[in-house]
Amino acid sequence: MDFIPPSNREVEEGVLADCLLSQEAAEFYTRDLCPEDFYFTFHRKIFEAITILCREGSPVELPTLFTQMRTMKQEFGVAQLGAIIDAPPLASREWAISELRKKRNARSAIELANALQKRALDPSADIAETIEFVRQAAEEIKPYGSTPRSACTIASTLPQAFDRYDEVARNPGQLRGVETGYSQLNFLTGGLRKKDLTLLAARPSMGKTALACNIVRRAARAGFKVAFFSYEQPAQQLVDRMISDLAMVDLQRMSVGPLSPDDLSKLNDAAEEIHELPIIFDEDSSLKTVELEQRMNQYAAKLGGLDLVVVDHLQIFPANDIKANTNTQLGQISKDLKNIAKRANVAMMALSQLNRGLESRSDPRPRMSDLRESGNLEQNADTVIFIFRPKYYKMQEDYKNQAEVYLGKNRQGPIGGCNMIFRDEIVRFDLVDLRQIGH
Repeated sequence: MDFIPPSNREVEEGVLADCLLSQEAAEFYTRDLCPEDFYFTFHRKIFEAITILCREGSPVELPTLFTQMRTMKQEFGVAQLGAIIDAPPLASREWAISELRKKRNARSAIELANALQKRALDPSADIAETIEFVRQAAEEIKPYGSTPRSACTIASTLPQAFDRYDEVARNPGQLRGVETGYSQLNFLTGGLRKKDLTLLAARPSMGKTALACNIVRRAARAGFKVAFFSYEQPAQQLVDRMISDLAMVDLQRMSVGPLSPDDLSKLNDAAEEIHELPIIFDEDSSLKTVELEQRMNQYAAKLGGLDLVVVDHLQIFPANDIKANTNTQLGQISKDLKNIAKRANVAMMALSQLNRGLESRSDPRPRMSDLRESGNLEQNADTVIFIFRPKYYKMQEDYKNQAEVYLGKNRQGPIGGCNMIFRDEIVRFDLVDLRQIGH
């Protein structure tokens, strides 16, 4: 007899039947289960279709299910569907979720054991890599409990709250978030906060990537661990920008010359410092949110933790639902990034383009309403930082390098900003009063 991995056909059929009988049940199950929790392929595809319907706000009924299955190019037979419709009622929904999760964890454990055996028998396998593989794979096997980890009472949060209050009393002015490298931004934000989504938004050519690189280098220099996901520029270009910023050597001359002996000395010193910083660049432009989170877990293991994640930029980030319009895609991506930040306990900074509509105004400075044309970015972000350079619009000729960097939204503090100078030859932002930290 062929080996059948741990599974429970009756429970899988019961869950699907409950979904078809009750919209409330469908929404309940899709919050805690995913298609991979179902062993049988047909059941998995049906639950995937139900999940899509719930996410789109569509009713879960036989006609809509048939339509979604056809959209997914999935065939199904009357006998298979009949077994689901005729499934006996479940003991309870919570028990059904627990049962399916237990079976999936058992299957995952078997897969892990088989993979471990294969690696152990491979004489060329590196033992350190094998141990890391086991650690990462084991983290994916998570039991389903009666109380979600996201649930907390007021009583459970108070000790942590008063620990923070005591810390503030003992060390007034100390940053609670990730160092930005700029004193005025630190004052306004308290640092880039863990579990928050910060948008760095501007029109093209304003210096979004430049400012992000400046912040990343300064944060890493202060000891914070950073992962930078670049969907636009290769990692080498970002490293060149950081070296130019630190060495204060013209980026153009770094590419085509001429470079003096003094320049080379400065570049060598900068490269040595950059080499030691806890930063990982990832230039894979195909990563969706699920793969991005997986990479984050890998980089956290490599760096011994992760404090700041940068995504450059949202408008070219691959969407999960390619059929949705751009605004819907951006809203879902930003929501996913916010949730990832909360799960991973990191500060998430996402760069975002602003549409050209603002250029038709007499005052083209970005404002919050400019984000309302971009999905739910405004609602999903905890902090929004805008960049505006008057030179781009031929304003204020006496201040050709002036840049305004200001907060349009700050969920945990005041809004405001600071005047900076953008030195485009070394892609570097400096505070006008030169009080930036770690310059």
